[in-house]
Amino acid sequence: MRIKSILCGAMLFAALLSAGAQPDVRIYELAYQVQPGSYGEEERLSEVQVRVGSLEKSYTPEGVELEKEAHLFQKAGAAVAALQEAVARLPYWIAVPEGKDTLYRAFGTDGAEFEVRDELGRCVERVWLSGGVLQEQERIIYPQGSGVEWASRESYFTASGLQERSLRFYSRSGAGGGLTGWWAAWGGQAYYELREGGALRYAVRGAQELKKGRWREERGQLLLSLEEQERQLGLYRADWGMVLSDTAGQRQEWVRPGPGELPQAWLEKPAAAEVFVENGRYGLRLLTGTPVWEAVYDEVKLLPGGLVLLQQDGLWGLGTVNGEAVTPVYFEALSEAGPGCFLAKRKGQAGLIDGQGHERLPFVYERLIWRGDTTFWMFREGEMGLIGQSGAILIPAAFDLIHPFEQGRAVAYEGERPGLIDESGNWLSRPGAYTLLERHGRSGYLVKSKDGLWGYISTDGVVRIPPVYMHLRPLSADVLAVQNNGRFGLLSVHGQELAPLKYRLLKGCGDYTATGGLCAALRRQGVVAQYINDEQFGYLDGFGRAFAPTLPGAAELAADFQSVEALPGLVFYHREGWVHEPGIQRLYKRGDYGQPRVQYELLPSDGAEDVAAWAASHLEPGIDLAAAMLDGQPAIARIERERVQYYDFFRRHLYVMHGGKVLHLVFSCKDANFLESIPGLYELEQLVRLEKGP
Repeated sequence: MRIKSILCGAMLFAALLSAGAQPDVRIYELAYQVQPGSYGEEERLSEVQVRVGSLEKSYTPEGVELEKEAHLFQKAGAAVAALQEAVARLPYWIAVPEGKDTLYRAFGTDGAEFEVRDELGRCVERVWLSGGVLQEQERIIYPQGSGVEWASRESYFTASGLQERSLRFYSRSGAGGGLTGWWAAWGGQAYYELREGGALRYAVRGAQELKKGRWREERGQLLLSLEEQERQLGLYRADWGMVLSDTAGQRQEWVRPGPGELPQAWLEKPAAAEVFVENGRYGLRLLTGTPVWEAVYDEVKLLPGGLVLLQQDGLWGLGTVNGEAVTPVYFEALSEAGPGCFLAKRKGQAGLIDGQGHERLPFVYERLIWRGDTTFWMFREGEMGLIGQSGAILIPAAFDLIHPFEQGRAVAYEGERPGLIDESGNWLSRPGAYTLLERHGRSGYLVKSKDGLWGYISTDGVVRIPPVYMHLRPLSADVLAVQNNGRFGLLSVHGQELAPLKYRLLKGCGDYTATGGLCAALRRQGVVAQYINDEQFGYLDGFGRAFAPTLPGAAELAADFQSVEALPGLVFYHREGWVHEPGIQRLYKRGDYGQPRVQYELLPSDGAEDVAAWAASHLEPGIDLAAAMLDGQPAIARIERERVQYYDFFRRHLYVMHGGKVLHLVFSCKDANFLESIPGLYELEQLVRLEKGP
């Protein structure tokens, strides 16, 4: 068996020398990368052994025979790493003895430098899913001096596959001096802004040339700009995070949830403490039993970063797990608003403080609402705006109401007049142009005019469909149903006509007209709506094309259905669950009122030779009639809708000559159930059999 990948002994030896006399404060990261094996040769990892100081740990994959031959690199008393066959990259972590928090992580590949880090620990702070993007924050604590690394990573899918971007914040201090800065990675490049000794230092990984210069400062302070492949990129620090933008119009944004340059909540590991109750009052004590806050409070709540929220006699304050008061207990309200930030209310005015009790936003606001990032809705003198936690005004307080932003757009009000604004508070659709704006997915807004007519505008306020329709509703992300003068049609969200205004009734699954199972089946077939038009019913796809339904023939239906003689000369077929009640002369589905039903009566023919002649003399003039067939016999059909209390009923009347009389059948269903009911009615119509009477 061949060795696929080995560590470079010189690199490991140099790394171990750099560890000095205290190898227990270093991390060794060892990874293995497999090269293709020869034909028929199985690639596998047989053994990895790492020994640091007095700790020895071997890793042997289950079911793989150990190989005796190994390449061994050793420095006595420091570390030993033995590698045989490697089948994959394997990052390997072990902990040092004697209960220390240090982690050892071995790392190395062919041609790569051996990396040594002096991390003490790493843990994932939180992971969450937002808008289909998986995000993660983690913290890293360093052994010398004090420091924090905050990282936010995102993974998401585009048409090009999996994409990743990340934003990191560093803060280090110690014998080597201080180092503070930001690091952003996107599209295979990394962009740095570091601050050492009061001076800024910019660096870009992989860039041949770095130029510092002036850039558009629309969204925040310029950190760096560079020329890359005939385009200029700029990295900005804005109040809410970072913006990476280029002259080609591409941009990426990262929201920074920390309260300032350094997440103070991560500087110190909180003491182990617990809330306790004594005589109905709450306090805080260490796990050793030593009280740090006496049991005199109505509520005590432990917070991240060693902070404690205290409530007493309806007022709130902030302290630490060490028993130190951060603020007096004098706030009328106090709540978390992101890491190290707290919304507070004092003397009826709202403001913002940090974890040290310092005022970040003055107490001059009627109300502040945290948006879940580093921004807040602010209310002042009855007007609403948007402010960052540093005090930067993002949207001036000039609106009576602003709805939540969606993809950078929000409905805002001037008085009771709605309009559309962007993230800077600029009007995209002026207030008063419409009485209602209703968001529709990512495409735009349904709008209603002062005359009560409906239209559609884009997210930039461009009119796509003028407000000229009596009714407009979305059937899918790109298709809208419209109605005028009692007829329905289809339009795209861009205003293109997909189906003309010719349908008597048009509904989709979003109209509470069908079960989830039926809707899912219709969507799989590309159906966006079902239509009823005179003597037809069927389906429309997203292009407005009509498809007639496929119904079983009479022979197939009769083979599976039972028959019931309803009256001399008339037979109904039904499945289990269909019940015939001659007393009220209707056929209905058990336990579900309003489903398809059939009523019937026999009328005198008055000597008419055929049903057409009878209809001409007995039915009201002006009624739309159509020729039809019932069990092979000529028939006359008409359709009507009737309002019964709060419901519309759809009715289909059939008249046919039978046994010297005129048989009148009424197939009906409640309008609200028509997606499932109409097919049943047409199915029932095929089940009717005209038999000879006695």
